[in-house]
Amino acid sequence: MASQRLMIAKIGGRSSVVIAELFRHWQPSPRDSSASEELCRAIDTFCDQLRAHAHVPPIVYFAEWVDMWSMGDMLPGLNQRAEVISGNRYQASCHQLPIQFKAEKNAPQESSAAWRKQKIRGSRSSMKQ
Repeated sequence: MASQRLMIAKIGGRSSVVIAELFRHWQPSPRDSSASEELCRAIDTFCDQLRAHAHVPPIVYFAEWVDMWSMGDMLPGLNQRAEVISGNRYQASCHQLPIQFKAEKNAPQESSAAWRKQKIRGSRSSMKQ
């Protein structure tokens, strides 16, 4: 059975701009699609720190759960403008508002998909744009 641990964090203020810039900087070039070991460590450290400090500003919303049905392909595809990067332990994506949901591929998972969408919508309402 495939499963995935999902974290959603909404970052407020200037920190959100800095993090978006960091994700753009971390993007591998088209000719070198593999991430270096140093970059993988940086991504993993970022995600570990995000979890460790999820309860303090500039994080204005944080949710984490284990989805027993996902296969790692749902969140990176929410938004065509998303920056998606991979470390050794984490795959991270930086989505800028507004977030648009792509059509679900597997109909039997509709209730799970609806629940994920509800969680993500909750992050939207935690702070006005």
